Amino acid sequence: MEGSQSVDMVESWFEQFPSLFEREKRILEQYGFTLDVERLQKEKIVVFHGRSARIKEYPITIVYSDGYPSFPPAVFSCVPDELVLVRHQRKDSKSLCMFGFSHERWNASYTAREVIYEAEELIVKYSPLNFNNDYADDTVPEPLINQFPYNEYGKRGLLIPYPFGNFSFADLKSFQFAKIRYDNKSQQGILIAIQRDKEWVQAHEEYYKWFEKSSVYNAVICKLPQAPHFDPSIVLEWLRQEGYIRNSKKEKALNQFIILTFPDEWGVRGNYRMSWIVLRNIQNRPYWIKCYLITEDDIEIRTPYGKQLKDKTVSIVGAGSLGSIVATSIAQEGIGTINLIDYDDYEPGNTVRHQVSQFWFGFPKVIGVKNRILQLSPRTKVVPFPVSVEQKEKTFQTLIQSDLIIDTTGNHNVSHYLNRIATRYKVPLIVSSVTNGAWSCEVVKYIPSRSGCWICWNRRYSNTIPPSAPKNEYQFAPGCDQPTFVGGISSINIAGGLIVQSAIDIMLDMSKEGQEYILWSERDPEGNRSYNVKYLPNPPFSDCEVCMK
Repeated sequence: MEGSQSVDMVESWFEQFPSLFEREKRILEQYGFTLDVERLQKEKIVVFHGRSARIKEYPITIVYSDGYPSFPPAVFSCVPDELVLVRHQRKDSKSLCMFGFSHERWNASYTAREVIYEAEELIVKYSPLNFNNDYADDTVPEPLINQFPYNEYGKRGLLIPYPFGNFSFADLKSFQFAKIRYDNKSQQGILIAIQRDKEWVQAHEEYYKWFEKSSVYNAVICKLPQAPHFDPSIVLEWLRQEGYIRNSKKEKALNQFIILTFPDEWGVRGNYRMSWIVLRNIQNRPYWIKCYLITEDDIEIRTPYGKQLKDKTVSIVGAGSLGSIVATSIAQEGIGTINLIDYDDYEPGNTVRHQVSQFWFGFPKVIGVKNRILQLSPRTKVVPFPVSVEQKEKTFQTLIQSDLIIDTTGNHNVSHYLNRIATRYKVPLIVSSVTNGAWSCEVVKYIPSRSGCWICWNRRYSNTIPPSAPKNEYQFAPGCDQPTFVGGISSINIAGGLIVQSAIDIMLDMSKEGQEYILWSERDPEGNRSYNVKYLPNPPFSDCEVCMK
């Protein structure tokens, strides 16, 4: 067909950059490497074979991906298990960990010479033939659990939820038995309880509800001093010989799921946490099931302020599209308690910009948002208030006891009411909204004793109207007597991000003076794309009857 393009017509990287290919080939040949011509011709894959010049027992294979030169080649050394490099080589694929742990050492300017130098450095330092802990660096790029042969795992795995994922070897010392829920069809499951003496310790209440319709199995917990052998049949026999499991009729049912735990180095040398893996034994045919841990490490690594925010309480008034993004985002940032206030019910059409699925149609929006948060962050405490914020007997105490109030309603009556509460009881407040068309977003921060309130902002900026869709383009949602903004989810996501970042700055006392008003716009007054963000001051007026009272 005219204009069509077959796969064969797409050039590989070495065809696009012939001079680069010749350079790499020349360098590697100088070091005794040979090009795998057969794979190049048949598969269009550039592969070079050679051997370490420092320790002859290590062959080296360098494989260039289609992403080269912006993506580095992979390096393999197919050696017996007893020669696998300490920490820096996977036992299953025999690939070398050439990039260190949590910091990229590769870059697009690397040549084959750098590849060989780094591979040789790793082989010399981490070969079991001459490995010395005293001279190795502190990084641990591959914990032992990550070197298990994943191709032998089940398709999914078993979740080790809070609090079990944080347990140390000492914590697990007194535990022997466990209960798990496991769905054999999806091959997914969860650890729901472990027994200490005669007392059962359960998973966090939200996790405990997971897989409720799945079968419950008893399991035995084996606490090993080190990583088990990678062959599951060898491990099963070893567990019997060492007395970890028995073949009595009473305990045979426990042996279908055997949970193995052992101390494993993570991140840097000397930093240990428990690794988990499950050995499933059906008719004496054992196989591995991968375990997924929920740990505090995830918060520390992925959210810079998670520990500082977990004791904070935020009240969000408005659970529409903007409010739902703000609520789910601050939960993922690590906020411990979130109060949701909104009287409105959820409609399927809301899904276009909302974080809640269509399944929750007819429920209050706050119920849908709560369940979405708990899917993302089960340990977050979410308190829904399916009422109007003006119903003081149900919401007033909640608001004044918050560390921060966020208004996402875009309703000035609500904003005035919340402003009076915030200024009287010295509670930080964010008033946020998007314009018709979502062409712009306004974020106004009130910080007690430091900034002006929302009334001050109105006096100062009310005549400054940000860009928005022309009035003759106003849209009315079905059954709605008020115009709705017509912007898409991409615009709301940006607005929500600015609000969440402002919330974090306030709660961590990181807000800068003179940046109390954030005005973001994605278009100019004519409607053309023109991204812009301004940080403007909102100091208090000395005669403000609200915040200076």
